[in-house]
Amino acid sequence: MRLRLATLLTLLALLGGACGSGDNAATTATTHGSDTGKGAQTIPIGVDARTEGFASSWIHFFPHEVKAHPGDTLEFTSTFTGEPHTVAFGTLINEGLEAFAKVDKDHPGPPPPEVQTVLDKIPSVLEQATGPDDALFVQAASQPCYLADDEPPTKEACPKDSQKPPKEITGKERFLNSGFLPDQARASFKLADSMAPGDYTFMCLVHGPEMTEKVTVVDKATAVPGTEQVKAEGRMHLDEFVAKVKAQAAKVQSSTAAAAPAGGRPEDRAIPSAGINVFPKEITVKPGEKVTWTVDGFHVIAFNAPEDARPWLQFDDAGVLVGNKKSLLPAASPPIPDPPKPAAASQDGSPPLVPVDAGTWDGQGFHASGAPFPDARLQYSLAFSKPGTYRYLCLVHPDMEGTVKVT
Repeated sequence: MRLRLATLLTLLALLGGACGSGDNAATTATTHGSDTGKGAQTIPIGVDARTEGFASSWIHFFPHEVKAHPGDTLEFTSTFTGEPHTVAFGTLINEGLEAFAKVDKDHPGPPPPEVQTVLDKIPSVLEQATGPDDALFVQAASQPCYLADDEPPTKEACPKDSQKPPKEITGKERFLNSGFLPDQARASFKLADSMAPGDYTFMCLVHGPEMTEKVTVVDKATAVPGTEQVKAEGRMHLDEFVAKVKAQAAKVQSSTAAAAPAGGRPEDRAIPSAGINVFPKEITVKPGEKVTWTVDGFHVIAFNAPEDARPWLQFDDAGVLVGNKKSLLPAASPPIPDPPKPAAASQDGSPPLVPVDAGTWDGQGFHASGAPFPDARLQYSLAFSKPGTYRYLCLVHPDMEGTVKVT
């Protein structure tokens, strides 16, 4: 996997980040509890979010802070936008965050040995991949793992009897990991009546310290926001982010030229988005004229994609999380070459451009660019031999699509 690889794998190397999945989490979201703030309630927390008008992936919980009483249930519901997430908690996560805070971010390089020792205990969901045939996911993190006292494995999945979530949490558990959360999957944590007041941190183990959820547990005599208020706060946070990138998304969507942008990253890097997942709504060219997409992010350009080309990550028959090769490999298209070594990044730090000329296509059959490995920006060219309207989409991001009109 190559999601935001230049920054993500650097972070994971430091954090030893993890992600996961599992049957336990993959249940449909339900209506949440009372809005009165009195008595036990279910507190809804969004993991990523879907936006109207354009697609994006968010490295964020919505809202990013909540208050709760002992006895309440935290219900994390995943919106899968193409960016994988997990929800993890425990004393090991706290130690990892504390260790990460000691890393000098201004001087890249290995952290001090005493810091690295702590970070190495947290399993990593991703391995450096040079192509879609490589193993992309570490099962120790990709599968659920709930351990009260023991250290988690760093490679193999937890034993089956440790993959079932506990009935409640006390705040003293060593390592609780939901595993990878597919679309609309839930990770629920009931706070024990004995849970002490204080701040508790949940974290996405794909994105590490970039994506945390602060839960402040207060005594039952202290009022907390009700379900609807929590939902409203989450929507408000999302609306704030959307307002800041809406114009940038619209600029890409409005392009009609044969030199076409694809995707993008927020100009304000403080915005917690993994990418603005948009193609131009309609590109207009003549027969034989090439369209050249400059792809910013982890995207695959695909025409006539079959149903089984999505999602790009999935569980195989043995329950192992794997990359979908039909999503990641080129179809009726040349292989994507590796970027030059050493890779020469642009002045803004973005990966190097790798050009691919896919020739001319007659509109028949499945055609896909494939995903570039290792980290690179794809510059993909394709001509159309026949007039027509050709819908295409990204095989990584479910809401990312566009049209080429050949007249």
